Order: sequence, then structure tokens, then C-alpha cells
Amino acid sequence: MAADGGKLSVYGPVSMRRVVIVEEPNQSYRWIAIDQGTRQFLMRMSDLHLLRDICFRLEWKVVDVKRCDK
Repeated sequence: MAADGGKLSVYGPVSMRRVVIVEEPNQSYRWIAIDQGTRQFLMRMSDLHLLRDICFRLEWKVVDVKRCDK
């Protein structure tokens, strides 16, 4: 492990991507994973649990889930 807690690779320290999941209820793919640092849209899905599972498998840290108030 690196001194900052990140993983090491042959290319140096690897930082974990931190994502925020946001709900857009009027879209067919209503859940969006957004990079917390760059604000890029990374992935859209219709199922929140599936999106969270994929983020976990990609070793992305989900820092928040923002639901739309209806």
C-alpha cells in the first residue's frame, strides 16, 4: 500500500475513483454515476442496485446517492 492508503501498481499509486449517484426520474436510465472530482457522467442505468454493484466491481467508491424528491 502507498503511504496515502492508495494501491500501488507498476505505474505508481492508484487512486480510487469517487462517484456520486444521482437520480433523474424522467429519464429511461434514471440513475447516473458522476465522478466527484471531474463531474463527468460515467455511467447510466435504470436499476440503482445494479449501478452500485458495478461501481463496487470497478473499485469506485460511492460517496453519496442523491434521490429526487417527488
